[in-house]
Amino acid sequence: MTLTILSKNKTLEIKAIAILTIALHNFFHWIEPYKCGENEFYFNPSRVHCFLDTLTISPADCVNTVFSFLGHYGVVVFVLLSGYGLTLSMMKNEVGFREFICKRVVKLWLLLLIGIVIFFFSKLVIEGKTFSGYDWKHIGYRIFFIHTLIPGCGTKMVGPWWFFGLIFQLYLLFPILFKLFEKSKFKLLSTIAIICIIFSYFCVYGLMPDVEVYVFMNAPGYLPVFILGMWLARSQGREMSFVIAIIALIIFMLGNFYKAFFPLTFLSVGILTISCVFFVREK
Repeated sequence: MTLTILSKNKTLEIKAIAILTIALHNFFHWIEPYKCGENEFYFNPSRVHCFLDTLTISPADCVNTVFSFLGHYGVVVFVLLSGYGLTLSMMKNEVGFREFICKRVVKLWLLLLIGIVIFFFSKLVIEGKTFSGYDWKHIGYRIFFIHTLIPGCGTKMVGPWWFFGLIFQLYLLFPILFKLFEKSKFKLLSTIAIICIIFSYFCVYGLMPDVEVYVFMNAPGYLPVFILGMWLARSQGREMSFVIAIIALIIFMLGNFYKAFFPLTFLSVGILTISCVFFVREK
């Protein structure tokens, strides 16, 4: 298989599909019969068994069940394409750190403001209440994008808003990663990715202090995928063996049953995405 570069429109289309997958994932959490959770922020082998049991018992509800358990991997696809798109953009028109960050923070604030307004009126209509001091405190955490770094705060108020913290961290790191990318190709970035994977193992196995700050809500958990996206931007015409995709699929499957493979599941989904979207089979 040979890597091909996607157009901006095609990339946006795939991002839209990833966002829709995430939205459906969060929506179907509220609908029976699947109520077992997913292996997203931490590992629990009982969840995949519950997922398979639910598919067997209620096959008619397979859409609900599949999106509930697997839909969160849309975040992986979005992060992969973000690393890819940002790198292509920076290669064409390199901008300074301040301009890069300010432009993206304004976009995040705009999205967050829309969400806060909708949440405010939803709470007013449904509960007859306005924001409490507790609510304003957590809104403040999100405005400064620090909520995923505060113990037990990542998914408070509105669960999916944890992503604002993650994407801000990745934006903050990207200009630095791009400079390293220019200086050493991918030697330093590969080292950073490996260090992040090792750190994830420490967190998953409880070798770090347990303060309810999850590695997979923050940059270290997603940097390997983000860096993989950056690699894609410079890899047009590269060859990839189909065996790599098979290995990634096996690791993904094992990662839902065994803790030893769980920290590699997000990266394996990234590789599978590349196999399905970025590579074309030569005639």
